[in-house]
Amino acid sequence: MGEHPRDTMDDLTEVSCPQALEKVNTIRLTKSTEVRSKTFTAVVIGAAAGAALMLMFWPLLAQWGSLFIVIGGGVTPFFMVGTVRDQTRQLRWRRAVNNMRSQKIEGKVFFPNSVHPENVTRLESLVMRP
Repeated sequence: MGEHPRDTMDDLTEVSCPQALEKVNTIRLTKSTEVRSKTFTAVVIGAAAGAALMLMFWPLLAQWGSLFIVIGGGVTPFFMVGTVRDQTRQLRWRRAVNNMRSQKIEGKVFFPNSVHPENVTRLESLVMRP
């Protein structure tokens, strides 16, 4: 009972942070191997998507189509669970979508309440007359 309140809050924050919760919420695969539930779920979903692709392309690729299962099970956790190693710590899939959507912003203007730049060099004005 003689503990400082700040120490108690630090303990509470440490226990309730997402990293600590993920350490607790792991799935034991073997005696010495544990995997996070998000990673395991991503592997299963990726392998299922790979199996669906394998079945669709079976007439063309035959046994080589089974590589879709391995590739789907390996790539899906990389994009869906993995984060970028910078200060934003964004998920890789979100960063990839933003990079595909974004363009160079030279010569473009951001209007208020807009997240997309507008190209003012090719701006067409519409004049409406009564």
